[in-house]
Amino acid sequence: MKYQKETGKDLRVPQTWEEYTQVCKFFAGWDWDNDGQNEFGCDEYLQRGRMYWWWLDRFAAMGGVYFDEEMKPLINTKAGVAALQNMIDTVPSMPVGALNHGYTELRLAIINGDVAMGKQWTDVGKAADLAEESKVKGLIGYALVPGWQWGTRWCTTPCWPVAGSWAFPRTQSTRMRPSSSSGLSLTRTTAWPSPRIQAHRWIPTASRTLSRRYFRACGRPPRTT
Repeated sequence: MKYQKETGKDLRVPQTWEEYTQVCKFFAGWDWDNDGQNEFGCDEYLQRGRMYWWWLDRFAAMGGVYFDEEMKPLINTKAGVAALQNMIDTVPSMPVGALNHGYTELRLAIINGDVAMGKQWTDVGKAADLAEESKVKGLIGYALVPGWQWGTRWCTTPCWPVAGSWAFPRTQSTRMRPSSSSGLSLTRTTAWPSPRIQAHRWIPTASRTLSRRYFRACGRPPRTT
């Protein structure tokens, strides 16, 4: 395989943000799908006013939190700077104009097959397989966002609202109902037709549980509120 030959590693879903950047760089600037046009390694929502969402996954994975117990801001910390640098390092592997990309541009990059990877809302993953205009039907895979490794300590991002953080068996009673304004949204009880789910206060319970998992993984005490 070309990736293994050039990097000495097996191609897999990136497990860390560092590995994500390496895979992005490999797939940038050549015609890996043989459509006569060069493709890119990845794309992200980097439009002004929204790009912090895409930075946030990195920040959380690196053990970052917004404030300490005294409400001192913790953005300008080792985790915050590392998260920003990782984001900067991926920009050259993105399509031209990526710094102005919003929801629509990122959606099109994914369903048109212009990028090897893209992090986007769950409804875009659905569109990649089902939308009439999609060029990548049956060719898309899905995974949780990467984590990070500080020495021997492994951090992931289960406490943040990531598409794969909550899972339910795909049955008639647990099937999601898309919203006309936001598509599939796991954190909205209105997205779940089942009266059983709507009546159950699962969102705050899940949030507390996932928060405890996150802080244990990153060597921090769990939040108490």
